[in-house]
Amino acid sequence: FGTLDVRLKALAALHAAGLNAIPVLKEFLADRDPLVRETAADALLAAGGIRAIPVLKEHLALEKDKDVIFSILNGLGKVRNRAGMDILVSYLANPNEDLVVAALNSIAKLRSATVHADVARSLADPRWRVRAAALDAVAALKLNNLDSAVTELLMDKDAFVRFSAVKTLTAISAKKAAPKLEEAFLREDELKGAVVAAYGRMDMALPASFGKAMDGKGPDVVLSVIEALKDCNEKDLKLAERFLDDENPDIACAAVRLIATKGMKNPKHRARIIAGVRSGKREVVLAALESIRIDDRDALMKGLLQATAAGVPAEALTSSMADSTLDALIGAFAAAVSDSGFTPFV
Repeated sequence: FGTLDVRLKALAALHAAGLNAIPVLKEFLADRDPLVRETAADALLAAGGIRAIPVLKEHLALEKDKDVIFSILNGLGKVRNRAGMDILVSYLANPNEDLVVAALNSIAKLRSATVHADVARSLADPRWRVRAAALDAVAALKLNNLDSAVTELLMDKDAFVRFSAVKTLTAISAKKAAPKLEEAFLREDELKGAVVAAYGRMDMALPASFGKAMDGKGPDVVLSVIEALKDCNEKDLKLAERFLDDENPDIACAAVRLIATKGMKNPKHRARIIAGVRSGKREVVLAALESIRIDDRDALMKGLLQATAAGVPAEALTSSMADSTLDALIGAFAAAVSDSGFTPFV
């Protein structure tokens, strides 16, 4: 009785009765309204957990509405049970790709490695969304034994699948795929950032070939690579060095932020950042200021910067400082303020 909204709210609230609600909710699976059936199925899983799975399995054999089936498959991903997993696997060959994707997403949530053969078949599915969902499942389940199949998808005809393959190889730490990842970097601009991130997260040194491959690339590609270098080791920052003086301020500042954050212990990097600050370019100075980290001396640095902004000579600021990095930075900031008319925001 009541409006549809009232009925749906009442059904959803029934889960609080636990196992006692199962017989009542089961009756509503036969309702003519698919929204009622969907709500009843959700409430069944919430109320009964694994006890509700036989009821839903029986119902799925009769259910025709794709939205109701989709909701049940999603719900099965919240209940760890072999029977529920078997239901999900049975949908991996379904002609409706939305249902296959829903099944794969739920399989990934259940963290069971016993389905590797079923997921492997989905990696070869002709539908790109299914292949992408299968890659996500491989990553979530850490199915390392499927690394070869995943590597093959670096050559997939679909761009999103290729991108997902890079991420999945990273997730399963497939270091032996490094040569294929290098080929992907050299071949495809859209994958460059993802490949650099993969090398960093798998703690692999970047190949020398990456440097030349960046020549003449557009801002979007360069920025994606600089962003990905945050995951790499300090020695790989040389890939970003070439962009410190880039004519595009967005690229130059991104490189400054990266190297100022991760590379100040390297004298070469430190000198480049200081040179950038001395250039007096407002955006470069700001990028350095917000990124340089000097251990346990943030308060002192702020005070020194405020004094510099007030016009105190650089010599007076640095004469008592023993730390060469701090000395050099303060000198650079003082020169920037003096030569460029920069107005600090501190």
